[in-house]
Amino acid sequence: MSALQRCYNVEDFRRRARRKLPSPLFHYIDGGADDERTLRANTSAFDRYQLVPRVLRDVTHTDLRTRVLGCDVALPLLLAPTGMSRFFHYQGEQAVARAAATFGTLYSLSTVSTTTIEDVARATFGPKLFQLYVLRDPGINDE
Repeated sequence: MSALQRCYNVEDFRRRARRKLPSPLFHYIDGGADDERTLRANTSAFDRYQLVPRVLRDVTHTDLRTRVLGCDVALPLLLAPTGMSRFFHYQGEQAVARAAATFGTLYSLSTVSTTTIEDVARATFGPKLFQLYVLRDPGINDE
């Protein structure tokens, strides 16, 4: 069994990432913006819920399809915009966009991506989402 196959929850993945990644990269992925207040609030909100596995159930015909932002998706999961993805994988945002399309869900390209919006659009199919940081300079926003 590989090390990744022995990761059963988010904390297992975090421990593995902390060991494998250079410290600045790990903290970039693991951290939040500014004072990390929103990160702590989100973590606290998720901690209030527990996923209870139901064993010995027939899961032959499961269907997680739904609509998100007017788009049909195979599972209710969106791959959120993460800047600088090429720091973590040599194909960067293109790889993430292809993974989302392969599994029938959505990906949103970050304003601070390491890949152009055009290259990501060519690399995948399906709906295109983009996170826009609205800056004070309208020329930069237009670009």
